[in-house]
Amino acid sequence: MRRKDEQKSQNIKNSVIKLTKDYGFQGISMSKIAKDCGVSSSTIYTYYENKSEMIHSIYHELREKRHNNIYNSINENMNAEETLRAIFIDFYNYLIENEDEYYYIRQFASCQCLHEEMRGKLYNTTIDDILSRFVKTGEIVDVDTTIIHAMLAPPIERIAENYFVDKKKLSDEEIHKTFDLIWKGIRND
Repeated sequence: MRRKDEQKSQNIKNSVIKLTKDYGFQGISMSKIAKDCGVSSSTIYTYYENKSEMIHSIYHELREKRHNNIYNSINENMNAEETLRAIFIDFYNYLIENEDEYYYIRQFASCQCLHEEMRGKLYNTTIDDILSRFVKTGEIVDVDTTIIHAMLAPPIERIAENYFVDKKKLSDEEIHKTFDLIWKGIRND
């Protein structure tokens, strides 16, 4: 069995992420990935059993990375507004620093094959647990957490997508004002 090289592994991942953004999952092949990262197709099979396993493995790795970046600045002592503001800002900062990863993860948004795989993963349950806790404490409105999540994530994703096009980063004040608008809609008065 061939020895795995960490740098080659990272180069393969980077190529998969970049090529997926450019061509979508269906538009990439093992040979296209190999050519992009300067290895043979057989080298890729040293790291991944097949294309499907590779795509899924990278997806879960990226979701875990995103999760760790977004939730690292919150703690149990923070109230709902502080917690959700921190998550909102961390999510924005993560997105604008990881454009290709954002688009890679986005490819899976409606992929039915992953819904069962994702069930129970920490990165998939944390926001729902946080929102549920604040609904129970009465700090945010008592509606299905999916609705609240839909009010938090899409605006920041859209703002990040605008950044990807024109490279104009919002100021801290603009980010806080954006969150304030959302907070007015979800807080329980």
